[in-house]
Amino acid sequence: ASMIANHPGEVNNEVRNEIGSKIAHAWRGAMAAHRKAASIVREMDGFKDGGPMWEYFIRPMNEAGDREASMRADAAEKLHALAKPVMDAGKLGGKGKWFQALGRNLNRGEIIAMALNIGNESNLQRLLGGKNWTVGQIKPALDTLTATDWAFVQGVWDFFESYRPEIGAKQMRVYGTEPDWIEPGNQFLQMLSAEKGLSLRGGYYPVKYDPRQSGKSAEFDEKQAAQDMMRAANTAATTRRSFTKSRVEEVKGRPLLLTFDGIWQGANEVIHDLTWHEWLIDANKLLRNKSVDASIRSTYGPDVVRQFKDWVADNAEGGRGAQGAGEMAAAWVRQGVSVSGLGLNVMSALMQPLGLTQSIVRIGPKWVARGISKAIGSPLETADAINEKSEFMRTRALTRLREIAEVRSQVKGRSQAREAVDASAYFLMMRCQQLVDVPTWWGAYEKAIAEGNNEDRAVALSDQAVIDAQGSGGTKDQSAIERGGPIQKLFTVFYSFFNTALNLGVGQTMTHENKAKLAADYLLLFTVPALLGAVLKDALTAGDSGDWDDPEKMLKRLIGEQISFLMGLMVGVREMAGAVQAVTGTSQFGTDYSGPAGTRFLADLVKLGKQIHQGEMDDGLRKAIVNTTGELLRLPSAQINRTITGAKALADGKTSNPGVLLTGYQEPH
Repeated sequence: ASMIANHPGEVNNEVRNEIGSKIAHAWRGAMAAHRKAASIVREMDGFKDGGPMWEYFIRPMNEAGDREASMRADAAEKLHALAKPVMDAGKLGGKGKWFQALGRNLNRGEIIAMALNIGNESNLQRLLGGKNWTVGQIKPALDTLTATDWAFVQGVWDFFESYRPEIGAKQMRVYGTEPDWIEPGNQFLQMLSAEKGLSLRGGYYPVKYDPRQSGKSAEFDEKQAAQDMMRAANTAATTRRSFTKSRVEEVKGRPLLLTFDGIWQGANEVIHDLTWHEWLIDANKLLRNKSVDASIRSTYGPDVVRQFKDWVADNAEGGRGAQGAGEMAAAWVRQGVSVSGLGLNVMSALMQPLGLTQSIVRIGPKWVARGISKAIGSPLETADAINEKSEFMRTRALTRLREIAEVRSQVKGRSQAREAVDASAYFLMMRCQQLVDVPTWWGAYEKAIAEGNNEDRAVALSDQAVIDAQGSGGTKDQSAIERGGPIQKLFTVFYSFFNTALNLGVGQTMTHENKAKLAADYLLLFTVPALLGAVLKDALTAGDSGDWDDPEKMLKRLIGEQISFLMGLMVGVREMAGAVQAVTGTSQFGTDYSGPAGTRFLADLVKLGKQIHQGEMDDGLRKAIVNTTGELLRLPSAQINRTITGAKALADGKTSNPGVLLTGYQEPH
């Protein structure tokens, strides 16, 4: 009822065979794809905090996402602690040792993966049946493992078994029955344990078949994907939960992956199911309701219905992973572009406080001022108090950007060096983002308390205010245009901030009290960040760009920045910003269009080739080498280049300011 009452009237869903109708519906579809689910729900609640749709749909979703982030962080810590002694003990990969009984080489990592699959009768059968092996054939390989290796194997089994109470409790809540458990142990494991003087109890381990070695496995993967798509189409999307299946049937001719993928993927699946399954049941029930569907379809249009269904399906899947070599390469390049551009980037970090303009629009200047006052008066105490109250804010560093959420919140096996780089790349940005998040959260909290909300509800409303005002990288908080597959995501690198501003702007347009208030909000959302950001960047960078020396150049620079910002609000349109700047004579650096931000690696690779062809070791070649290397290896190349440029300016006597090592040095364009 609230969604109808808060909408001005029915929409015309008929697409007529004339250009005006087709353009109107195409625009509605594009806008729906750019809207976040929480933004649409807020519209359905009349743009009031904590409305009925938010309470039923969004609040429990936020709780699921927060719990998942916390559980993944905890799991990653436990698994890395388990793996450290094994990784320190020696090499896991390589060609390995020849085993005559198996007729093949196996390295230490593959043998440990084999050991992980003997912890219960079901896994052992699949390990043996996949290659038609016998226990006698695999025992010589297992005999090469050390006590440290076996401690890791049992530790992994215990890790998965530790989730049994939570899995059982959820199963009872949802189905009213105890799960059909996969019981640990078998005779072969008992024999090995006694022979080696170890205490090997066995346990659950996810079965991961190798689709490259078996057509049956590839066919099963394709069937599972098709079933997921069918469930999504029928609004019945749900999580995967292989750990509660009894696996009664024998499986032969489907070799297992002898990698640690079962650990990382299995942990993700267990955690995702525990945190999302029950929300998905409620969400599916709501969207399958004919009355709800008809109300949304008639007042907001079929595009919004489709967005909701796709959003639920994407949350069920937990974010679509890369499929195949092409998509994996695209995902790697995109994440590399993000780290190389934003990683340890001092200038980008210093721009984060400009996000306060969005907080002012979302919760009001009075409450932002209250939050700033509280944060300035006792910064550490305020941050600690917020983290104690809010699980969302405690895990904020894992979920702020989409790329951070992908790289850091997944439980993955990474080397210590890779872990250190991934952990530190966005450190500066997240610390500066706290300067915005903390006053925003506290201001929203005081506002919620003042409006009569209890403590738990005030905390939930404050979390939502931060998500709405500052964005979040979790699947649940992204628009459809951001949630696409790895290829589509190439077009949305560095887009999160703009999409958040767009959603706030749409909301303010629909609810403006008067034209003066709307104009002020537009300035705060779309103009102040663009123009003030340009001024601050030049002010903080040593040297002189020459853009502010005369009124005409200054005006062109500001107009160019405004064009870039406004066109950056929508995917597709943002790709045409360079052309519009060229037509208006406001292009800043005179460079040609080099494709979507996510494909910057390819453009930089072309630049590198041109620089090498010139045969001169100049700044152009140095920047091209650093950029392509950073994008390929996920290293902070933008900051590295800026530091080198600053150091060179110091050495050449162009400046005596040591700050150039952080901010770089600029010369007239």
